[in-house]
Amino acid sequence: MPEKYSTTEWNNKKVILGEDLLDAEIPINILIGFHGAESTPENILIHGNKLKLKNTFMIFPEGPVDAGEGRWSWWV
Repeated sequence: MPEKYSTTEWNNKKVILGEDLLDAEIPINILIGFHGAESTPENILIHGNKLKLKNTFMIFPEGPVDAGEGRWSWWV
């Protein structure tokens, strides 16, 4: 479970970053999480925290974005 969460913008998209205590001496895991268009950021964080991953940096979209042509996506 990450020790702290923060939000930022990457490529004009809002993302939530979850950072655990990272040990640079061993490989760091990167988890990029997403759900279907009906999910919420809260659901993503709850399920991500259940994984209890060690030495992991987590990245989640904050919300769906308009992908055009009536389609919505977490990542475009």
